[in-house]
Amino acid sequence: MAVLAKAAHFALLVSVGSAAMLGQPAPEASIEDGLDSVRRQVSQSGTLSDDDPIRRQLPHQTAGTHGDGFIHRTAVTAAGAASMLELGSEEAKFKAHMKDLIAHGMHRRILEYSKHGGWACDTSGDVLEDNMTMVKCKALCDRALDCSCYQFDKQSVSCSLQKAASCTSDKCKRSGTSDVFIQKAIWAKDPLRLLRHQGMDCRDGKGATELDATEAVSSGLSLQKCKEQCGHDEQCTCFKWDRTTGFCSKMKECRTRECAKSGTIDTYLHEAVYNGYVKKHNGTDW
Repeated sequence: MAVLAKAAHFALLVSVGSAAMLGQPAPEASIEDGLDSVRRQVSQSGTLSDDDPIRRQLPHQTAGTHGDGFIHRTAVTAAGAASMLELGSEEAKFKAHMKDLIAHGMHRRILEYSKHGGWACDTSGDVLEDNMTMVKCKALCDRALDCSCYQFDKQSVSCSLQKAASCTSDKCKRSGTSDVFIQKAIWAKDPLRLLRHQGMDCRDGKGATELDATEAVSSGLSLQKCKEQCGHDEQCTCFKWDRTTGFCSKMKECRTRECAKSGTIDTYLHEAVYNGYVKKHNGTDW
């Protein structure tokens, strides 16, 4: 509660300070909104409730090969699995939860960064200075799993990646050279984490619902382009691709047991959709 109170106080200071410095409201909806992710992530690093996602996750799974050429995951008993997550510090449990979601096809979808101009926070890690730019600093935070805010100093041209707990009022002060950027991110399906069903042709009435009209279906695409085409469509949870013609069809609700056999067409499923992780965790706070 003390951390949340400090975060709220920081939000008030930022709101007043930014308006005075810039003479106009920041482009974000509000500074308070920008700090919401900090509150949530700080609270997640504390004591976990009985309804925490760690305790609600699917049973651990093992992989095995079958005669049809792709990998199946078979659920095994979760007895003891939850207790393993209980071991260690709260931070260790949260990291274990993150790794579990990532291992099952989820990833961090970054929605935005709210800018807090003229602030500097205590650096808790290395300060990066080699050929640094603000764009590069943001890209580093995008890729770092434990980065939820970053700081860029325009004078020293340096970058500092921070955890949520570092971006609170007791660890930040006004600065004439530094800006702090607070990340808002959610869990979402990773469109490039796929299960391949080799030699399966799914279609309307035979194991899938096709999303494109026949005349709109693409051909001559590489597998990578086909993946991207499906990944950019929120409705698309599976697709088929012909290895010889590059025919690519976006689909949803794939049921591979009902699909026809093919010598050239493979069907790909978004892993996190079909193992249940999207249903449980999609859109939750990172």
